Amino acid sequence: MTPRSTPLHPATPVQGRSSDPEALRLLTIREAAGYLGLRDDALRKWIQRGDGPPVLRLSTRRLRISMEALRRWIAARSGANVETS
Repeated sequence: MTPRSTPLHPATPVQGRSSDPEALRLLTIREAAGYLGLRDDALRKWIQRGDGPPVLRLSTRRLRISMEALRRWIAARSGANVETS
């Protein structure tokens, strides 16, 4: 086995990424839907239509959403449906 030039260490933040451990957490669809106050089937439909947060496909059946990606998706949508008087 050849040594790596730079060791990977979980405490070392990736440049441009949050160093908050909660932001790096991977959520199941059910957990993400609960965080959003939705049913998991509704979130799955949004994801299938391309309207949901970005997902990480671990296998054909296992999808995960990073908390960081979910927070960014929420922030991007926060003004999307706001009515002005």
